[in-house]
Amino acid sequence: MDLLYIWNWILLLSLLEKAWISFSLLFFIKSKQDFIKIANEISKRIKEELLFTVNIGLSDNKILAKMASDFEKPDKIHTLYKEEIKEKIWDFPIEELFMVGNKSAQRLRNIGITKIGELATSNPKMITKRFGKFGTTIWENANGLNNDEVVYQEEIPKSIGNSITLPKDYTNIDELNKIILSLSEKVGYRLRKYNLKSYTIGINIKTNEFLKYSHQKTLNKPTSNTQEIYNTAKELLEKIYKN
Repeated sequence: MDLLYIWNWILLLSLLEKAWISFSLLFFIKSKQDFIKIANEISKRIKEELLFTVNIGLSDNKILAKMASDFEKPDKIHTLYKEEIKEKIWDFPIEELFMVGNKSAQRLRNIGITKIGELATSNPKMITKRFGKFGTTIWENANGLNNDEVVYQEEIPKSIGNSITLPKDYTNIDELNKIILSLSEKVGYRLRKYNLKSYTIGINIKTNEFLKYSHQKTLNKPTSNTQEIYNTAKELLEKIYKN
C-alpha cells in the first residue's frame, strides 16, 4: 500500500463533503510527523490536480479527525489526538462538539453544561439518563472515545449535501447566490450519479460567531435537476437573509 492507493480513493471520494482515510496499514509511518507529511502531499495534489482546497484533520479516530478538520479554514491541516483534547477543544462552546446541534446544545445548557470540557468531565450515567443513547455518544465524543473503523466501500448515501467555508464574510445576497449555485451543481451531480432524486431541499448557514441558521422545503415532486435545486435553495436563502 502506498500513496498511489490512497490517491485513488481520494479521486473516488473527491465530490463528497467529507471522507476518512485510514493510514493504519502504511508500514513506512514512523511518527506523527509522517502523517503530517502525507497530509501535506494530499492537500497539495488536490489543490494542483482537482483545483480546490481541503481541510484535513489528523487523529487517532474518526470523530476527532472530523473535529480537527473543522478547525480554522480554509486549506489547513490540524491535529487532534487524544492527548490534545483537553488543551484544544474543552474550552469550545458545546455547540462545536460533533453531533450536538442547536436543540441538544440548549438542553445541555439548561443543566449547566456550556462547554465541551464540562460535558467531558460530567457523570456519564447522569448524561445517559437524561439523553439516552445519544447522551452516551456525545459524552464519548467529548472524551475522544470512538472505535469506528474506516470502511473502504462506496455506499448509496441517505442524504446528499455539499458545504463550503468562505474565505471572508459575505453580506451581499447576489454573491451568496453564486455560491449557492456552485453548491447546487455539486449536489445535483451527485444525485444523478447515484440515480437518486430528492423531495426535500435544505440549506444550513453558520456565521463567524458560530450562530447556525437552517431552512428546508419539501417539493411536490422529487428532483435531481440542478436548476430546480438552485431555485429552491435560493428561495430558502432569501428567507433566512430577510430574517
